[in-house]
Amino acid sequence: MVESWVDSMETLFEDLYTSVSRPSAADVLYINYFPDSEKKKLQEKFRKLKQENRSVGEYEQEFSYIIDCIPDVVRDDRDRADWFERGLRSDIYRVVHILKLTTFAEVLDRPLWAEHGNAHIREEREAFERDGGKKRAQDGSGSRSRSKKPPKYPRAQSQSRGTWQCVICGGNHDPNHCEQKEERCFTCCKISNLDDIS
Repeated sequence: MVESWVDSMETLFEDLYTSVSRPSAADVLYINYFPDSEKKKLQEKFRKLKQENRSVGEYEQEFSYIIDCIPDVVRDDRDRADWFERGLRSDIYRVVHILKLTTFAEVLDRPLWAEHGNAHIREEREAFERDGGKKRAQDGSGSRSRSKKPPKYPRAQSQSRGTWQCVICGGNHDPNHCEQKEERCFTCCKISNLDDIS
């Protein structure tokens, strides 16, 4: 009886020891093979990172890449959300900031929607200007406006190939048919677990 208790206690302490003090393989590689000079460069790049003329998806990719390389640059999910929000382009930042979002998943989702709305408004304005101020007929044919000048920001439709470029997720489909429009999880495409992400 005593021997089984001692064995179970040893197993318990081994489990505690390995889960608390043993770094992961990624941590070991990061600590040993990622030079401090590169860490400092990435930290400085992170502090200055802005969306500028990129799409929200492109900005998020670079943002997440830096955090993956130097995870201690943000304290927690709230800090990550704050840094991401501060780097957004001003037209999107104004829309998102008033919502007082607290999780990174929310702060990523809402700018995607704002960007989609901005693209729609821009297309309508360009169509109005192209038609000389005349109201466009709402025939429901799905025709999209074409402007001779290049777009200021990425458009909903790729003009060179005639295929759709979704402004919500970046996929090759119409933004009106995007699964993310239904507030699905980017990872597993389920609707139910968005609230579980933190």
